[in-house]
Amino acid sequence: MKAVRLALIALLVTLGFTSALAQGGYRIDHWKELIDLHKDSSYEVTETLTVTFEEARHGIYRIIPTASDDGRGFNRQIYLSDITVADEQGNAYTTKITWSSGNCTIRVGDADTYLDAGSQKTYVFQYTVENGINWFPAGDWTANAELYWNVNGPDWDTTTGSMDVQVKYPDVPGGKGLRTRVFAGPYGSRDSHLVDKVTTKDYDNVTKTAIAMTANSLYVQRSAPFEPHENLSIVLSLPQTVIPPMSNAKRLSYVLRSNLGFMIPIFILLFAFVGWAMYGKDPASGPMVVQFDPPDGMSGSACGAFIDEKVDPRDITAGIISLAVKGYLRIHPKEDGMIFKRKTADLEIIKSTPGPELGLFEKMLLSKISLGGTMVTEMDLRTYVAPYIMQMKETIYQELVDLGYYNSSPQTARGVWVAIGLVATAGLGFITYMLTPSHLPVASIVGGVIAAIIVFAFSPLMSRRTSRGAKAWAKTKGFQEFIRRAKGKEIDWMTQKHPDEALFESYLPHAIAFGLAAEWAAAFAGILNAPPNWYVTQPGYGYSPMWFANDMNSVTQNLTTSAMTPPRSSGSSGGSSGFSGGGGFSGGGFGGGGGGSW
Repeated sequence: MKAVRLALIALLVTLGFTSALAQGGYRIDHWKELIDLHKDSSYEVTETLTVTFEEARHGIYRIIPTASDDGRGFNRQIYLSDITVADEQGNAYTTKITWSSGNCTIRVGDADTYLDAGSQKTYVFQYTVENGINWFPAGDWTANAELYWNVNGPDWDTTTGSMDVQVKYPDVPGGKGLRTRVFAGPYGSRDSHLVDKVTTKDYDNVTKTAIAMTANSLYVQRSAPFEPHENLSIVLSLPQTVIPPMSNAKRLSYVLRSNLGFMIPIFILLFAFVGWAMYGKDPASGPMVVQFDPPDGMSGSACGAFIDEKVDPRDITAGIISLAVKGYLRIHPKEDGMIFKRKTADLEIIKSTPGPELGLFEKMLLSKISLGGTMVTEMDLRTYVAPYIMQMKETIYQELVDLGYYNSSPQTARGVWVAIGLVATAGLGFITYMLTPSHLPVASIVGGVIAAIIVFAFSPLMSRRTSRGAKAWAKTKGFQEFIRRAKGKEIDWMTQKHPDEALFESYLPHAIAFGLAAEWAAAFAGILNAPPNWYVTQPGYGYSPMWFANDMNSVTQNLTTSAMTPPRSSGSSGGSSGFSGGGGFSGGGFGGGGGGSW
């Protein structure tokens, strides 16, 4: 008999120890809650938790959802503010409040301090809730306002010994129109206790709750313990004459507060427009008139970049052709491939020392091409030219600055604008995230992405030309129009001036940069009968300016691609593995959440 008794005692001790471990080393002895509901539909919540620690712990944490079902199947945000945690004497605890994934987490305790096993602490959580009331029109019941509140939440991993809840609300004359329902048990339980009139005490055996309701207060008491993950929800219905529906202006303010991040693009768009008007808009340029020469003797590459403020492959091609026209290169076209033929060329270096007629870009381009020796192949262009293509592009912009067309490089101006715009977007994203009561980041992220697109879309407009530059741009457009219409009435002017090879070659780089090489060649049909001496073709080929333009376009297109594409690295690329393949319930309502110890 004694052995049996000892075995039972050992079993009880083991079960008790196991239960303590399962509960995370702490228990909630008592939960007391006060909800003070105001006429403006906001309410203040005071949660007093008496906690005993069975193991050494820093403290507890409380998780409160800020996005919950409103009782009608819709997800809505509630707003928590004025969050404090203190002991029963009002002494503040060390707390850390974080917001993420629609939850507010309040961690209480000091990371450098442990509470001894067996110690008991009282934690008084206080916070204000807004946008937590539902309104329903008249139906089977009078038009009502409803507080649907989950008191403790289903996510506590320990027992709660007992619970007392009081809800204060504005006085309801005679208690007419008041009713309440309490749900208790595991999450999703439909067990409920309904009271629809003023009463001093009404007890329910299923939920083990006692309800007392007066004209201005509701009392709910449960002396039976809650097991881990069990919780209690209260539904309190009041006449709308007591808690009237919020105004449209207030509803709008809640919508705006919840979605501040979506307004970031509006601010950035306004910022971009003002920035463009003050710093990006060009001065008046005057009317565009057809011009027969490029302004200030600009090179073809500079004209192409000046027109659209971009240095594209056509501008690089124009630079190569310009070097050939000026006697520095000779182009030897050829075909590669056994079955699928592609036209390319080798570049023969005639002169490697630049003269004064070359611009900054042409000088740098010549110096890099010359590194390939006297006969430069496509691979040489990849090796010696392509790695420096960004620096060479910047020299074209520098030429335009030196001519007084810009105060700073268009590329630099765009980069500065993008940097400022993205910093402003990130700053607004952070501010709207912090100002949003629920601290959900989705609106700020989406708004920030749209704003970033606006920043990049406006960047081409932020490279402001000077007054001189604006007038030169109009002249460059006029020169472009001359080349476009050269086969019309302007051909008569050319014929009278000097329709010779020199004129064709001089403006050929400009025509290429404008994308008008075919139009320019067509203007000389029947005038020029042999290719330029810098373009070496096999004997016996028939010639026409159009044939030459087409052939040269195919050749230089591949040359330019090589000049802009560095050779592949011979090192390991790293990366992927060779093995990998390609109507109401317990827990419902606002509030709730849970918590634990740490």
